[in-house]
Amino acid sequence: MLIPFLIGLLPSLVLGPAWILEIYQAEMQWQKTQIGLDNAAILLGRNDRDLMNDVFESEVRLENLHQILHKALSCSLVPATATPCQIVSRKTQLLIQTLILKTKEVAQFKWVRGGANARSNLLRQKILFTLSRSSFWPGKLQTCSFCHLGIHWAEDFGELKSELRSSRYPSSSVKVAALKTSNGDWSYRLWAQ
Repeated sequence: MLIPFLIGLLPSLVLGPAWILEIYQAEMQWQKTQIGLDNAAILLGRNDRDLMNDVFESEVRLENLHQILHKALSCSLVPATATPCQIVSRKTQLLIQTLILKTKEVAQFKWVRGGANARSNLLRQKILFTLSRSSFWPGKLQTCSFCHLGIHWAEDFGELKSELRSSRYPSSSVKVAALKTSNGDWSYRLWAQ
């Protein structure tokens, strides 16, 4: 009676530790993947937050230049002060266009750099992943109704989202979004699935 019981118990006693080790290693790999995705998403979020704070600091300078431009354009309508005011308005327009161009270039560079930093972080940890992120910075410039030059970056940054998904565990993903806080600064939010 005892021998059949031992024969039935023997495979689980011999193979049990191997099964437990396999389950343990699979769980550790899943945890390593999830932690890696979270860390890469934090890098993306910090990058996007810094990027948006820089863009909106540039917007403050842009608004100041617009005030100068509007005064110069109004002044250039008066015949007595037209010539010096036109010179000031042309130079200010050039400054505004240069600032807009520089802001777009820097934003695009930081946008691409953020994605590259997240990728390199995950590759360094040997985690297979996919990154869903626009290849171009999604900023859109709104124009001024008075001078028809760009003045504000659009507040709707719904496209300012990224998603990191594990290739090995498709149900594991982390989404990142840049959000404007109540005090006007930018922050980021992570959603893990």
